[in-house]
Amino acid sequence: MRRNYYNILWIAIILPVLLLSANSCSSDDDNPAVPTTKSSEKKITSFMISNLTPAVSGIIDNNTMTITATVPALTDLTSLIPIITISEKAAISPASGVAQDFSNPVIYTITAEDGSKAQFTATISLSNEGPLTLSGEMNENRVLKNRGDGIDYIVDGYLSIAGNALLTIEAGVKIAFTGVDGEIVVEENAGIKITGTSENPVIFTGPVNNQNPGAWRGIRIRSNRSDNVWNYVVIENAGINNGEGALILDYEAQLSLKNSRISGSLSNGIYLFDNAKFLAFENNVINTCAKPITCYRFSQVAKFDMSSDFSNNVVNLITVNNESIESNLTIHEINIPYLAAGSIWLGNATLTIEAGVNIAFDSGTYFYVNEDGIIKANGNAQKPIRLYGKNQQAGYWKGLEIVSTHDNALSYCTIEHGGMNDYADLKIEYAKLSLENCSFRHSANFGIMLSNYTELSHTGNSFTDCKNGNVYNTDEDVVTDNLP
Repeated sequence: MRRNYYNILWIAIILPVLLLSANSCSSDDDNPAVPTTKSSEKKITSFMISNLTPAVSGIIDNNTMTITATVPALTDLTSLIPIITISEKAAISPASGVAQDFSNPVIYTITAEDGSKAQFTATISLSNEGPLTLSGEMNENRVLKNRGDGIDYIVDGYLSIAGNALLTIEAGVKIAFTGVDGEIVVEENAGIKITGTSENPVIFTGPVNNQNPGAWRGIRIRSNRSDNVWNYVVIENAGINNGEGALILDYEAQLSLKNSRISGSLSNGIYLFDNAKFLAFENNVINTCAKPITCYRFSQVAKFDMSSDFSNNVVNLITVNNESIESNLTIHEINIPYLAAGSIWLGNATLTIEAGVNIAFDSGTYFYVNEDGIIKANGNAQKPIRLYGKNQQAGYWKGLEIVSTHDNALSYCTIEHGGMNDYADLKIEYAKLSLENCSFRHSANFGIMLSNYTELSHTGNSFTDCKNGNVYNTDEDVVTDNLP
């Protein structure tokens, strides 16, 4: 009986142990052990300084554990941002994409997955190549690249782009001139193409030791090639005293100019000769010059509009020296007045003057619309059109005369300071005109002179300070206060 008791007790003890052992063996058979070896890779595979344009790649030596790179002269080494690629499963400190001061070498620690470490020393140096000098005559195509040296090129005296050569200047290039005789001339069959960006414009500037207005002559273009296209260009401190301008379009030159700035000229920012023209003119700034722009014809300002800023010059007027308009033309509103330095004669063409346009007239000039011309000057209450004497005194200019029998129209126009000699602010003879909501002011003679043979419709017009009367009928020799 006692023996049976011990046998039962033994079974009760040993059976669970046997079952547990069996289950454990079964589990090991179903799930064999997975190797636990971790990666020891700790290399740098790429090192790119991203906040420079163009970005600069470092040279990596995984044997000596060094990184070297050369950046443009004058680069600020204290805040460079490297983008770093490393071995898979590794970590880096300091982190990639974080600005670092590379005035001295920077140590980067790479930690592998297995915990082993490697230290790389990154050394960044400034370029010391210095600018290249350009002068004389360039007869072959050439590309000026951003050399990253602050000032990339120096023009020593006169540089001529001649023959059929095309000079292409890439984004970020900076060109300095050595003195007041410094000039680039693009000859008739040559071309100049400049492609800057908003972050990296192409800059033309004066000598390093003379950053004053008028420190160099400027750029003269005589070519009418279609590849004369400039975008994001800065011309600063050109335009010597008594010169024509910082940028000169000569002969029949043509240029597309966008997103550019001209400043610091002791003469004009831009001067257009003869039949020179802009193919495009958008989003430009002409400021801190003696005068912004002088040209020969109103047709040469046809591309100007409110996208550009011509203000903040000594004389805030765009000057047109002499004008005979023989083809259809629209004068757009800009943020300063035009100056008619010579008389305007409108021939067989339609002249449209947009709302908001201001035209000042020089002493003794007049605006004549002959029998074949048509004038459409339609302002509005918010943006009237203004034709006035430059010195804003009665009789400073002759006035507007219309002899055309076509459908001429003036609305919301202010005409003032006319009446020199036998003229008036507005003179209408043998003409057809719709006249609405216009003001005639400060005439040294009459506000309006007209003949019986004028076909005139009118409403809402007014007169102020017209010395000899408001309206004078030349056929009847009668002065009245208002139009009939």
